[in-house]
Amino acid sequence: MHILPESKVVRVLFDESSPPKAVGIEYKPNEGVQPSVSLSKPVHSVIKARKLVVVSAGALGTPQVLERSGVGNPEILKKLNIPVVADVPGVGENY
Repeated sequence: MHILPESKVVRVLFDESSPPKAVGIEYKPNEGVQPSVSLSKPVHSVIKARKLVVVSAGALGTPQVLERSGVGNPEILKKLNIPVVADVPGVGENY
């Protein structure tokens, strides 16, 4: 298990299978708490899962992570040039 306090999940990584399976995450350090390694922008890192990826970012954070990962309403994701991984129109709705 990896616990990354004071870090921000950029997106969940998926494999190419059908249906896609979560295989890891891409994250970056929280600039307000951790020093930045790069002079121009934070360095994104990747962690691959052996068995399971759990997304738990609260009621407001989890839908954001899922949409950045390509899970959500395809119409919205395509407008933002995010490749659609799973067509789930209810993600991020009704808030």
